[in-house]
Amino acid sequence: MNLAKKAPSIGKGEIPAGPKLRVRDRIMQTARALFYCRGIRAVGVDTIANEAGTNKMSFYRNFASKDDLVAEYLRGEERDGWLWWDETIAEHAGIRARRSKRCSMSWSAIPARTTRAAARWPTPPLRSPNPIIGASHRGAVQGRMRRRFRHLAQEMGAREPDALGDALMLLWEAAI
Repeated sequence: MNLAKKAPSIGKGEIPAGPKLRVRDRIMQTARALFYCRGIRAVGVDTIANEAGTNKMSFYRNFASKDDLVAEYLRGEERDGWLWWDETIAEHAGIRARRSKRCSMSWSAIPARTTRAAARWPTPPLRSPNPIIGASHRGAVQGRMRRRFRHLAQEMGAREPDALGDALMLLWEAAI
């Protein structure tokens, strides 16, 4: 008896309607959805190309390898996460006790997803020297987040902003 569940398909043509996307953009958008739903390692180039309504040849015209696609995906996820952070903090500038009304999985998980994905990716990368895929990238993202928490603690007037920033970093990682 086969108990394995088939992973859900995002389905061809489920990319939002509007102007026709370039092949590269369709591949990227499809990969983002598949990576988010199934995980990076569980999704192959064939699946990405098929779901994007293209073929492997078109995939490899746009991305030298899956590693290159993953690196671009992770850079985009990280960029979105930092953008969210900056916008959220800017909304509350000048307020000593900061509290956001937003509370969704996506806000805090974006930088964390990039670091978790990078940590799980084989080292060294399969065929690509992308620095975004690996432990060094995870450390860089964590360092950046720690500095932001420390800065926030300092702005709030904490007696020991570095200690508070480190504690917030620990809580953030644990929550993710």
